[in-house]
Amino acid sequence: LGREAHRQLEAELERERKANAEFKDTEEFLREQGEARMQLEQAEERKRTLQTESKLAEATLKLQASEERLLATEAQLLAAQKSSEAAVRRETSVEEKLQARVGVNACASACEFVWMG
Repeated sequence: LGREAHRQLEAELERERKANAEFKDTEEFLREQGEARMQLEQAEERKRTLQTESKLAEATLKLQASEERLLATEAQLLAAQKSSEAAVRRETSVEEKLQARVGVNACASACEFVWMG
């Protein structure tokens, strides 16, 4: 009975060792799977970040191009406004000169009428 009990204990101990080894193997496998999953998730996150940064850079370039077009349009509008203001000043000046001539001619006619009268 002593030997039989001893063999049973040794067999039980061997089963425990095998179970412990399997547990450690499973634990290692799960740890490796977790690390691999984490690395994959990190790689996917980096990929999404790069895609987002690329889209942001593209949008920034488009915005800069739009701003440049806007500035060019504003410069054209300002030049057109200045040109228009200069034309109005010239026209006003011509009108004032014509009005002055009409006034002089009217005065001259009046004076002539008085002199002839």
